[in-house]
Amino acid sequence: MSLNNFKSIYNQLNANNVELIDSLYSEDVVFQDPFHRINGLSQLKHYFQDLYQDVEYIKFDFGDSGSSEKSHFVCWTMWLVHPKLNGRKKFRVEGSSWLKTADDGEIIFHRDYFDAGEMLYENIPLLGRLVRWLKGRL
Repeated sequence: MSLNNFKSIYNQLNANNVELIDSLYSEDVVFQDPFHRINGLSQLKHYFQDLYQDVEYIKFDFGDSGSSEKSHFVCWTMWLVHPKLNGRKKFRVEGSSWLKTADDGEIIFHRDYFDAGEMLYENIPLLGRLVRWLKGRL
């Protein structure tokens, strides 16, 4: 698997071209993030289709990455504009992805690590103020 290919595809993804991930993932891939656990490529494509439906802008800036045989790790900053989050203003989320590949290089496991509060809860109008206030108090 090429991390450069992975990065390139993720910066091209939108609601109209989720089939781009066919070249990355195994049919029986397991995908996990702080909100979901998804089994299978068809379910993953459906998830991305729904996820990207309302996204007005998304871009990943990729940072450090590394590979060890069939295990890969990549750090990223996601820039996002969504009509229901952060008053429709661009915001960022820091995260990383852990990828495991099969012998043929297809991704069989993908787990994203990021702060769910930073991505979602802090960017919902009333809830966001409360979450930021609570974080400030801690």
